[in-house]
Amino acid sequence: QKVQSGGPTMSPPVLPQLPQGFHHLYTHIEYECASPFYHHFGSPRRTCLKTGKWSGRHVSCSPVCGKHLTFDPERPEEAHWPWLAAIYRRTSKGTEAKMTTGNGQAESVKKDAGTWSDILNLGSGWQLVCSGALVNQRSLVVA
Repeated sequence: QKVQSGGPTMSPPVLPQLPQGFHHLYTHIEYECASPFYHHFGSPRRTCLKTGKWSGRHVSCSPVCGKHLTFDPERPEEAHWPWLAAIYRRTSKGTEAKMTTGNGQAESVKKDAGTWSDILNLGSGWQLVCSGALVNQRSLVVA
């Protein structure tokens, strides 16, 4: 069966080159922050309007302080560096040393000391032995 077309197909028009800093009408720009440690404010997508202005609100990225939102303790290899590390020794008899990372995760040879807030409480009998920053999977910087 022969298919007929309604006429020649037209390709999209070729737009002329504009001077630097100028954009074609209805050009879209999408913004995102370059680092996960920054939060985006303003309109993430803006369009060049007939008025010569951009739609939406001005865009900026501001630093975010605190815990990284995508940390998964089950997959630490995907975490961002550095981490903080510390070794504690219990001054009472019967418990081994502990290691605590900056993300709040801690491990113990014997887990009989209660919650981590109990462990780090000054009255718990734990003494800081050493601390530093893990800058990668094999390097710890201490001072």
